Amino acid sequence: MRPTLTKTQAAELARSFYNLNATARELPSDRDQNFRLTAASGERFVLRIANAVERREVLDFQNRAMAHLSAQLSATAFPRVIPTVAGEEIFSLQHKGQRHFARLLTWLPGASLATVSPPSAELLRELGAFLGQMDTSLANFSHPAMRRTLQWDLQRAARTIRAHIQDIGNAGRRKIVSHFLHQFEARVLPALPTLPAGVIHGDANNYNVLTQDNRISGLIDFGDIVYAPTVFEVAIAAAYAMLGQDNPHAAAGNVIAGYRQAKPLTQTELDILPTAIAARLCVSVVMSAYQQKLEPRNAYLRISEAPAWSVA
Repeated sequence: MRPTLTKTQAAELARSFYNLNATARELPSDRDQNFRLTAASGERFVLRIANAVERREVLDFQNRAMAHLSAQLSATAFPRVIPTVAGEEIFSLQHKGQRHFARLLTWLPGASLATVSPPSAELLRELGAFLGQMDTSLANFSHPAMRRTLQWDLQRAARTIRAHIQDIGNAGRRKIVSHFLHQFEARVLPALPTLPAGVIHGDANNYNVLTQDNRISGLIDFGDIVYAPTVFEVAIAAAYAMLGQDNPHAAAGNVIAGYRQAKPLTQTELDILPTAIAARLCVSVVMSAYQQKLEPRNAYLRISEAPAWSVA
């Protein structure tokens, strides 16, 4: 269950657990509830309250990965966890009879890549290189919770699509998704055991990638981090880079080219990449259709739906 705290309750949590006096503003989200906290000094933070089914070990997995990347790559490109006054990185709260885990993270400056229209070829190649460097750094990182079960995990794309394809009301659109599903099952699933794997961020969409001065400056929201074939990292980023572009294939190609400069891909990875990109877009539209039934008033759940169909 997704938490539904008020801004007043979020501000009270900040005071109680962090001795932080701040105003709260809710941020868009799907599974969790996030608030931007602004202190009197102007300093900003993000209060992330997990849904009721999220395990503490998974949140620790996210925390450890962010700390690893901050230490190895950049202290400013990834969020950092701020401990409570009791020294805890994760605290729990009761809300409407359910327990939720929560964390306070640093706020990263910059504008989302989604606000850059259109992004230049150089910027998209830089995004690919950033992700390639990140995945190279994560190659020596592991955590007990990394083999988690996640609907958005591209390894589970066939299962997720089959579970929710009927939530798409338009029969013609269901046919398109079914076509790419069969391609994924025929081309990607048999190759999975042979693909290089590691921990990946798993959701480098245009709203999670930050820019400053027309450069890639950071990456937020590690909620979909998982152990998976590393080629899925660039497949996911390329899929979202295509959205809303006059030449979507060129946009995807620039992300892939930048990634390959930082982290070379095998021939098998290159062969399955187009199908993996299509599968991610299919997962996006079926999950959007499914989640809209659960939360019809949450506009954030539709944010990628129309652009994804335009690519199809």
